[in-house]
Amino acid sequence: MSESAISAAGLRRVGPDGFGTNIKRLDLGAEAPQTRRTTGSVDVAPVNLTQFFVRNPDQTYVVVAVGDSMKDAGINDGDILVVDRSITAKNGDIVLAYLDGAFTVKRVRFTSSGQVELLAENAEKNYPTIEPDEDEFHVEGVVTGMMRKMRF
Repeated sequence: MSESAISAAGLRRVGPDGFGTNIKRLDLGAEAPQTRRTTGSVDVAPVNLTQFFVRNPDQTYVVVAVGDSMKDAGINDGDILVVDRSITAKNGDIVLAYLDGAFTVKRVRFTSSGQVELLAENAEKNYPTIEPDEDEFHVEGVVTGMMRKMRF
């Protein structure tokens, strides 16, 4: 995403390149109409995205992913990630982590010695494994869903 597109979307870049994520909260409170409509021979019911993606509304928000560090996990630049703060991260979860004053999205691994590792998933770029100090790091929430615009 270009700097001008980031600015136009009301986002701001945080953290150094490769480790930062642009954050924008979106309103998840809108309710879908409870009507059905017919398209040809297919009966289409509206989907309430809040009910579909959100288990804990008071603890859930979305962020816009920026960059390619999680490309091999299926997360692309511009994807909207649903983050639930009420879920405790387990080994292998994709998390939104706060690290050195910035947010990043990575897969979390807990080693047998109790060390936390944050793993990027982009084989082409071979991003380094991050081994954060507890003083500068916390898991903000677990990524529970993703939305991607295919065409506008």
